[in-house]
Amino acid sequence: MPLCRSRVGAAHRRRGLPCQDASLSASLLSGDGVPVQVMAVADGHGHRLHWRSEVGSRLACQVAIDTVRAWVGSSAVAARPQPPGDQLQAADPAASGLALDGLDIGGLEDWQHWLAEELPTSLCAAWLAAIRKHWDRNPEGQEVGVGFSALPYGSTLGVVLMTPQWWGVTGLGDWDLVRLNANGEDAALISEEAGAGGPGEATLSLCLEGAERLFRHRAVLWELTEASAPVTLLLGSDGVRKSCGSDQDFLLLARYLAGLAGPGQTDADLAELDTALDRVSREGSGDDVSVAIGRLMATDS
Repeated sequence: MPLCRSRVGAAHRRRGLPCQDASLSASLLSGDGVPVQVMAVADGHGHRLHWRSEVGSRLACQVAIDTVRAWVGSSAVAARPQPPGDQLQAADPAASGLALDGLDIGGLEDWQHWLAEELPTSLCAAWLAAIRKHWDRNPEGQEVGVGFSALPYGSTLGVVLMTPQWWGVTGLGDWDLVRLNANGEDAALISEEAGAGGPGEATLSLCLEGAERLFRHRAVLWELTEASAPVTLLLGSDGVRKSCGSDQDFLLLARYLAGLAGPGQTDADLAELDTALDRVSREGSGDDVSVAIGRLMATDS
């Protein structure tokens, strides 16, 4: 099962603020009995307008896992791509003619469509329902006469799915995904928000109107082959990368953190990872920090 950890940032500790990051993972079985690993990382916006963002990020991760579980449990995921390819980039469904017939998802093109279109639509609807329920049950802090708004719950979200034949990513906002190859030495930043590294803190958010349409820009599928496996994936909130002086430093840090989350981790290993993340925040951005780390091995379909 993937490992995920979220730690309150050093700046939040000093100010007595809660951790606005969240992370969650699950090991599932598809309808055709294939193991599917899922991991999610969300980062609530640290602004007074988003005064319930720690709830928004927590519910985003939970809704992501629940939504994937519902779809995957009724689907077949073992099909290989035809023709095979190293990477299938997100396509415009209107141009590609992709379509889903119920939940009988057999090829990777259909899974690509699902990551870019179907999952975001279901996930955003479920997140809005979840935060609306929280709003109705927790009136404290709400202005009298002001109706429900998603703005206080604003959060980013990154979601990774991993199977023995393929893996994919989708989401929106300023999270980062790093791939480490078999030897653990080759690390590459393979998904980041467009314009990452520029000035300011603006980012895409689940609280935006039409947020489901914004997922397609980050939806990508890769085939997992014997030549490319094993693969380790590290999904991190922006507080991790912002703590590094350069992208090269970030990749070195990703390698180190992934090494702490090896197979068969003990309580001591988890404590060491927590200590490392606390240090990353304390000596870096001061922001909350989250990582989710998963490992894939290729098998025949």
